[in-house]
This record gives sequence, structure tokens and C-alpha cells, in this order.
Amino acid sequence: PWISEMYGYVFGCAEVGLNHSVSDTFMLYPGYSPPNDPFPLVLHYGLTFDVNDYAFDKHWYKNNVFYQECPGQTFVEPIPVESLAEREGSLEWRRKEIALFCVWTLFESMQWHNQRRCGGPGVSEKKIRYTCSTNKENVRRCKPKKDSEPVFDAKAELLTHCADKETACCDWASKGECEKNPGFMAEACATSCGLCGDNAGQCVGGDGGDGATGGDHRVAAAP
Repeated sequence: PWISEMYGYVFGCAEVGLNHSVSDTFMLYPGYSPPNDPFPLVLHYGLTFDVNDYAFDKHWYKNNVFYQECPGQTFVEPIPVESLAEREGSLEWRRKEIALFCVWTLFESMQWHNQRRCGGPGVSEKKIRYTCSTNKENVRRCKPKKDSEPVFDAKAELLTHCADKETACCDWASKGECEKNPGFMAEACATSCGLCGDNAGQCVGGDGGDGATGGDHRVAAAP
């Protein structure tokens, strides 16, 4: 497979005793939850990623020669960051913002290429709305929506799926688990981790996870 050279490099380093320093802040796949700080040095757009009903995968265009012809063309224009409904600065907002930063950079680079080669920014493909899901192998797959399917409503989607699912969420959040374990916490404790727009910081009560029960474990929303 195409990734075999990566495994070969790792195994080769192990054989000769070459050590590496591992950094969680160096590289990020767009669509993955980012580290707290700093901004990743490398965005590796090697996998399908999606934001709301927009999706991008470079492999969709590997046999396309539209970038070699005039008038120039490019892929579907990304959605604006301003369309995100999540609270700005929250983990989910940052995850989506970084993904959009990556694809907007690619899109504007294509426009620059077209301008330089063909004298104009080019024409983007017709807007396509996608529906995406993760299969049992943890691979993200996207397919175009049918025209009959409803248009994505970011705020409605946020309110429908954004909630705390565990009674210990407030206590976990107060102990920094939103940053230490972002994948699980985003799924299980979205409200407590401040991912729910206007509902940020409104935690559910219950067992605090350390034997304490009841009480107000509310986590204040960041300004």
C-alpha cells in the first residue's frame, strides 16, 4: 500500500536505535480536534474531511485535469468561517476553523494559479452538499446529498446534537479533561466543554466522579 514506506521508516529507525521527539502540535489532519496551542505547523490533507455539509478529499480530483486547462476551473468553493454556529474559540469551532483554513488556502491557491495561467480566477464547480459518516473502520466517508434532502442548518444541528451525556461531565471539565481527552469529551460532554454556542458552560449536575454527589459543578463559559 501507499503508506508502506512510512511503516518501513518507523521500523528502520527502531532497528538502528534512532530516537525521535513526538509532538502533538506539529501536524494535524484537517477535521481532527486540534491541540490547545500553538496552531499546527503542518496540515496534512490526506484524508476526507467535512464541515457542516461541505466536504473535501484531494483523491476526488486525482484524475481531473481542470487545473491544466483554460479557462481555469477549481473545486467547490468552501463555506465561510462566519457560517459556523459554534462558540468562537471553542474546541469544535477551532476544529472546523482549521479545516476551513486548509481548504480555503487550497481554493485560493487554485484561483491564483488560474489567474496567472489563464488571466482569471476560474470557475468553481457547482455547489455540492454532502452527508458524511464514519464507518466501523473509523474511516470518514461522504456522499453528495440529493436535491430533495433538506439544506443544512448549522444552528439547528448544534442544538440537536450538542448536550452532556454523562452526569460527571461538569466535574471532568473542571479538571481539564476537555483538553486532556478532547475526542471523548467532545462526544460525551459537549455542553460542559463549551462546544454548544449559547449553551456553553451550562453543565448537567450529578456525580462529580470523585465520590461527591449533587452540588453545582458548573463550568463558566470563556468570554
